[in-house]
Amino acid sequence: MKTSELAAKLGMTIENEVPSKVVNGFKVQLVEMAIGRMKQTALAIVTNSELDKPMQAKIRKANGINGLYIQNVGLASNAAYLPIKKNISAEKFDEKVEKVTKVLNDLGVKDLDYCPFCGSTEALDGVRTIEGANIHVHDACVDKFLEEAEKSLQAHDSGSYSKGIVGAVLGAVLGAIPAAIALFLFSYLIGLLFALIPFASFYFYRKSGAPKTTQAVTVISVLSLALAALMSFGYYSMVDAWIQSGEIVLEAGETFTLTPILLQTVLFAAIGVWVAWNYMYKNTSGAMRKNLSQYKK
Repeated sequence: MKTSELAAKLGMTIENEVPSKVVNGFKVQLVEMAIGRMKQTALAIVTNSELDKPMQAKIRKANGINGLYIQNVGLASNAAYLPIKKNISAEKFDEKVEKVTKVLNDLGVKDLDYCPFCGSTEALDGVRTIEGANIHVHDACVDKFLEEAEKSLQAHDSGSYSKGIVGAVLGAVLGAIPAAIALFLFSYLIGLLFALIPFASFYFYRKSGAPKTTQAVTVISVLSLALAALMSFGYYSMVDAWIQSGEIVLEAGETFTLTPILLQTVLFAAIGVWVAWNYMYKNTSGAMRKNLSQYKK
């Protein structure tokens, strides 16, 4: 079912291409949100305050087992996203929304009805779609916010990469220690430990104050893979030396080769990079600019 058809069935009107209806003083909006790499239809309720952990627990209880995601929409952690099925009936929809909005009212939370940049409800002359949901703003406030944010990002991007590379190498080496201990002392290849390499590398890179760019994340990813490969060569050389010295005796027909070790360590490191990529990327200036682009007309 198309979103427009679902909106019509649920009695919603469309503003700025986003379906919505008002229930118990809250604008309930129908959005498409990303959960991991999947798209999910959800209800979005944008509030005027942060939804802290105790509040989230009460909202989640009212919503049952269907899940709750908290997003930043104009303010920090102020929007509740509730996944729904596209074949939900109007009755089930109304029941769900009634429960959740009642909880929000009981918590003293209200709908976001002011410009999040200045706090004024007067003469809201603009609409922005943030994380799929509409908020009303002052265009001038948004322009000022974007200008200041870009200046901050430009200042950050002007930093030195050299300190960052040193930090990334140091972090990668420290992050590789647990995997190295397991491999060199106990001959165990533990994939989870290899995932620590890119995380540690990026952590130390960030601490150095170097520009957090997509290029930096790419360098850290390559560095992590290279270090895993280097560990493979080191482990192979160590075991091969033991074999040559007679400290390890292979059984008849048994061979010891580099390829399987190299493939496994690089694969584990690649999985670690894949897991760490989203975390690293969302902290880059490129990701921040992409997020800020939602506020542009």
